Amino acid sequence: MNIENKEIKLLDVIDSFNELKNRRIQQSIEKRWAGNRFIFINKSDFPPFMIFKYKRENNQLSNKIMEIISKYNGTIKWVVKCEKNQLGNNVWMIYPSLISEVMKAYNKDYNFAKEYIATNEPSLSKNAYQDLDRLSQFLEAELVYSGFTKRIV
Repeated sequence: MNIENKEIKLLDVIDSFNELKNRRIQQSIEKRWAGNRFIFINKSDFPPFMIFKYKRENNQLSNKIMEIISKYNGTIKWVVKCEKNQLGNNVWMIYPSLISEVMKAYNKDYNFAKEYIATNEPSLSKNAYQDLDRLSQFLEAELVYSGFTKRIV
């Protein structure tokens, strides 16, 4: 599996328990149409960042996902955060904790934080992408162990 798919795998695990309406990721390899062909842009110095919305909220599942990810003991500490968008809907985010630390320390936004990390902590992004597989497997196993069932598609 290449790095690009690791961000998607974590969201696929969540989707397998509760259908996602929208998902967006910070891709490590961006594919862009240029002229008459696709070009690939390496963005692997930027840390992974996943945003999603559920088709239907399940508070019990969401709380369990937050609990599981907060107790995950991988190479990277991960944050799960929920914010309301302009329409009042929940928007969920998962990202390395250093992003929020940089945003808080400099009172800046995500774009500043990802640039800062790419410049000053490039190994964090590499480690985070490598950690995503383990996080995905851990989350799936813990949800099943906790009695949550995968949805039938």
